[in-house]
Amino acid sequence: MSLGHDPRVPLPHQPGVLLMHLLNRCNLLCQHCYLDAAPWRNTHLPLDLAIRCLGEAESLGIATIYVSGGE
Repeated sequence: MSLGHDPRVPLPHQPGVLLMHLLNRCNLLCQHCYLDAAPWRNTHLPLDLAIRCLGEAESLGIATIYVSGGE
């Protein structure tokens, strides 16, 4: 018995969600952090890329957007 999806069978359209991490600076140092965020990090998502992502999300029908960026 297979629990995975058969790639030959098309899935119904599900637009999903967009998760945007604007910054990776965080006052916490969680060992499990998948962003490797830390108080001394200062990289950010460029504004033009964030705006472009929002536009593409809209054209894909994505209506749920989560915005994060540090603690």
